[in-house]
Amino acid sequence: MRLAKRTYLLPEEVVEKFEKVLPAGERSAFLAKLIQGWLAKKSERNCVAKLLKAALKCARYTRTSIESGNKQPTRFGVSPSSRLHRGEIVRVRLDPVEGSGQGGERPDLVISPNVINEHSPVILIAAITSKKADRVYPFEALIEPPEGGISQRSKALLMQLRALDKPRIVGRYGVVGADVMIRVDAALRIAVGLTRL
Repeated sequence: MRLAKRTYLLPEEVVEKFEKVLPAGERSAFLAKLIQGWLAKKSERNCVAKLLKAALKCARYTRTSIESGNKQPTRFGVSPSSRLHRGEIVRVRLDPVEGSGQGGERPDLVISPNVINEHSPVILIAAITSKKADRVYPFEALIEPPEGGISQRSKALLMQLRALDKPRIVGRYGVVGADVMIRVDAALRIAVGLTRL
């Protein structure tokens, strides 16, 4: 059987219920079986009509959410083979955390280069916060909305880098522009001691 990877947007409450019921490793197989069973029971014409109707409804929901400023990240996690890009803002599950590191489920910026993102099950990320975004230190980079899909003025914390397994990524927001990445690169050089203050 040939596999194809697709991303579908669903209402947040449906996704939350789905994620509570099934562990991460079983979700795709469950959905595949569910869709196969549903398709087997329906005529092809009926299936196409219903799938088109559902796709249009989903597109209206997504457009309404984006226009109202309530853009939610794409859900269902990221597999180790997923293509992530340097400069992409992703939603990650960071718990458990010790000390002063950022924790919980939150947006982070992908820092590792694309070749690592493509071939490694682990990526390098920097924490993002919207707290105290009016004060940006040399080892931080300002990100203005709607850059990268964020809704609040935020900053990337280049002192809070971490290696992360791809399955801990639970959503994707978008990619920041080249001007933001120039600021990120400058702050990163300061944070790791490659540039003196």
